[in-house]
Amino acid sequence: MGIYFFELLVIVILLIVLWNRGRGGIDTLLIRFGAAKRRSMDVSGQEIPVPPELKYTIEALAKLGFKRLGEVQVELPGKRTSFSRLFVSKDQKVFVDLAESRILLFTSVFKDDAVVETGFPVGENISGKNFQSHTVTTGMEPALRHQRAQLEAFGKTHGPVRKIKTIPDYQVWEAMYRRRYITRKMLRHTILGFFQLSLLGYGISALLAAVVYWLGSDKATVDPLIFITTVLVGALTPAAILAFLSPFFGDWGSRRNARE
Repeated sequence: MGIYFFELLVIVILLIVLWNRGRGGIDTLLIRFGAAKRRSMDVSGQEIPVPPELKYTIEALAKLGFKRLGEVQVELPGKRTSFSRLFVSKDQKVFVDLAESRILLFTSVFKDDAVVETGFPVGENISGKNFQSHTVTTGMEPALRHQRAQLEAFGKTHGPVRKIKTIPDYQVWEAMYRRRYITRKMLRHTILGFFQLSLLGYGISALLAAVVYWLGSDKATVDPLIFITTVLVGALTPAAILAFLSPFFGDWGSRRNARE
């Protein structure tokens, strides 16, 4: 009986892991499937204080020649918000989206709506004809150098860069970006969300199958329960391990340094 109760405890832990990761997958998919229609709100007038953990990053951006453009906020599912601080280079050809998580994105848009962006310290590794999103993990200055180099390369086929001078300029760009590129940008997250959700679905299906089997079994002994718990542990363990590790696989994908 001691082994039986231990197996029950293991099953509960495995289901908790699957539920937590599956819920994360649901959140990811909710964010993804509404992303194209969301629009940012200009909250620059609120003069939101800079948190201490961002001061170094902002000072480093200033040394690289960037000045404050303003702040924007996007409404997310579950009454949540995403807040970003925007900065622009002196030539107004590169702007920076700095998240509260200290992740920043150097971005430039061409007059034909082609977009080049470089993330630091995490991001994507996408190289397309009209959309390029790279990651540089070694520092802000190398990330900016990479962005400038890619601008020169893209300029040969896409022409001049569109300057971002104001928050309304940014919002016009954002609407285009979400309409044309957000699906590709979030593809890795979408796959991860579906994967986590499918593992949760597998765990629920296994649990329901076990319940159905138990309802049709001889309840006069504990043998069916011992059999069910043993099978459930074996069935749920690989799924729970994959679910637990899934965010780390996704994180690894966002930390691959772009080739110079």
